[in-house]
Amino acid sequence: MKTVCYSFLFLIAALPITAQVNRSFSKNNFTPINQPLNSIVAGAILHLDAGNSGSYIGSGTNWTDISGNGNNMTLPATLASSLTNTNGGSFLYGQTSTHSITNSALTNFGFANNAITIEVWFKKVATGDYQFWFSDNTANFRFGINSSGNYFWNMGTRYDRVNSSYTLPTGVWKHIVVTGGIEGSTIVTRFYLDGALLFYFNEGYSNLRSISTVLIGCGEGVGNYLLKGNLAVCRVYQKALIADEVLQNYNASKSKFGL
Repeated sequence: MKTVCYSFLFLIAALPITAQVNRSFSKNNFTPINQPLNSIVAGAILHLDAGNSGSYIGSGTNWTDISGNGNNMTLPATLASSLTNTNGGSFLYGQTSTHSITNSALTNFGFANNAITIEVWFKKVATGDYQFWFSDNTANFRFGINSSGNYFWNMGTRYDRVNSSYTLPTGVWKHIVVTGGIEGSTIVTRFYLDGALLFYFNEGYSNLRSISTVLIGCGEGVGNYLLKGNLAVCRVYQKALIADEVLQNYNASKSKFGL
């Protein structure tokens, strides 16, 4: 009998281990997620990170897109000089009217299935005016806040939207994600804050317009509605991230920002 037991134990030990090593699962339905929860969701079409040496070396005016799509940005000299290494690295916008970043030489910037995600890590330092993290030069896409600190946006066409249910606080880092995608037959915009859904809005139409020129730190035109705060990260996806993916990106970086 002992021999049989030992043989059985040996067989158990010899069996291949099939547990999901290096595989992560949704906490709700255990659906496999393709990358571990401590990594950024892959597939961005724009990825700028002031605290990543691959994106910004710490000096100069080149802000490199590390998504692999070559959508590199040129920093105004005054903005480049505002770099602070607090919380890993960020640029302090709003000191002069020349802090706008613009890029019209975009590649791989189409929107598959009429969907988009804009993601930033941002710390507001002042109120009193409209200010935008991300925009295009036609104002069909604008994402930021109004003079009261309430979310203000255009998602794919120029119909100004505002939501006063939440006021972005001053002096604290926030992870802000805006998604737009077809739900049913129309575009639905969803706002996430620090990994959690804040609100959603049915835009009432079914097509997103293309973006020919990206503006970062202003809205509608270079030098208009300037951002007033620290911007550390800006990412764009040509899909609407789902809730688990938004939370994954938040968890991957939150410790750096004291959250």
